[in-house]
Amino acid sequence: MRPKLDIKLTDEEKAILEERARQRSAPHLEVIRAKALLMASDGHRNVDVAQAVGIGVRSITIWRGEFRDLEGLKERRRSGRPRAFPP
Repeated sequence: MRPKLDIKLTDEEKAILEERARQRSAPHLEVIRAKALLMASDGHRNVDVAQAVGIGVRSITIWRGEFRDLEGLKERRRSGRPRAFPP
């Protein structure tokens, strides 16, 4: 089993993520990512984070590996046809 990637958050980043995780008007995926990153920064395993937020373990692993700053919360532009329904 591979070791999990540790996420180190500054106090400012943690406060912003906590606020984002409580927002009801933010895009749903950003709220889920904020909750997942907060749990990951507290040292929880990817499996536990995935179960808690209702997302696959693979997604949590990717988010954890790609997180560099708070810009990582936003969904990236993707090629191809746009979604039929807004997120």
